Parts: sequence; C-alpha cells; structure tokens
Amino acid sequence: MEAALSSYVDAINAPEPAHLWALRRFTHLHALYPQMLPTVWQGRLLALLSRLVQPRRVLEIGTYTGYSAQCLAEGLVPGGKLITIERDPERAWIIAPHLQAAGLQEQIEVRYGPALELLPEVEGPLDLVYLDADKAEYLAYYEAVLPRLRRGGLLLADNVLWHGKVAQPGRGDKATEGLRAFNAHLQRDGRVQSVLLPLADGCTMAWKR
Repeated sequence: MEAALSSYVDAINAPEPAHLWALRRFTHLHALYPQMLPTVWQGRLLALLSRLVQPRRVLEIGTYTGYSAQCLAEGLVPGGKLITIERDPERAWIIAPHLQAAGLQEQIEVRYGPALELLPEVEGPLDLVYLDADKAEYLAYYEAVLPRLRRGGLLLADNVLWHGKVAQPGRGDKATEGLRAFNAHLQRDGRVQSVLLPLADGCTMAWKR
C-alpha cells in the first residue's frame, strides 16, 4: 500500500489505543525486526474480530512483543483468558511490563518455548486461535489446535502469502513450502470453511464447522 493511502486508512479508522501506541513505539526503539508488528489497521481488525467472537479462551502462537495479543484480548468476555506462546524468552522484558501497563497481566498468559512442545498443555475448548509464528510449522500448528477449537470457533493465520513467494514456483525455502502446504490443506479440509484474504501479507480466516 502506498504511504499516502496507508496514512489515509490509519486516519479514517479507529485510533490506536494509547497503550498500544506506547508498545509500538517501544518496539521500534528497542526490539529487533519491528516490521513484524501489525499495522494499526491490522490490530484494529484483530480486535474487531475478537469482539465479534466474544471468546472465553484465545490461543495465539507467536507473541513477538505482545501487540496482537493485546488487540485480541479486547474481545474477551469477563473472566476470559488469552494464552500466547513465544519461542524467545528474551522478549519477556518487553512483553511483561507492557501487559502490566495495559492492565492485562491477569487476562493474558505468556508461555515461553517451542510451540509444538507446549501445545499439548493448552486446554480447550478454544474459541479463537491466531497463528503468527514459524511459517514452516503452520500445518503442524493447525492440526494440533483444531481438535481443541470449538465448533463455530475461528482460526486466523497471518502472512499466508509470504511476500508473494507462495505463488512463485521457484521458491523452495521451508517457510514458503510450509505455507503452500498449509494453504492447500485448508482449501480441501472439510472440517472448516476458510477464505484467504489478500490483505497485507495475506490472512486466512477459517470457521470450524
């Protein structure tokens, strides 16, 4: 999206909450790969989808600095819980104080370690799942969490177009191949109704039948 159009979209949409603005700024100043943050409109979309689902239990795979987790937590019902899995424990120094500052330390629980090792410990039923971690493992994540996603629950997966590489036959890196396998699997999986949206780097939404 062109810079001018991106600025217009940000201006016309709901403003970024102050605690998320602070986290965005801190991430850009102190974290590696700040481009991994969602845009403002992507964050507002996650919050809106969560409000539509009104989840009691949310699972996120791939925390980064906690921005998307805080967005998804906006839709939690009273007493609801969001579990987010982050591979790199060195990010805790950013995540924890910003959860505290946002007053979300009770609603959001961060678990550190490889997702595929930690997923068996995540209890269901889940109402909403968000995948934004190792792209090569998306299909494995999906198969691990789908049995615990309730009927009518929503699964979201980010970066499924992977900068357009999934449509380039010569691209054979693990992330691209993993996403191609994930995208193809969802297309034919009768357990869900899914759509791949060409928004930003691609977002898949899958509703469990």
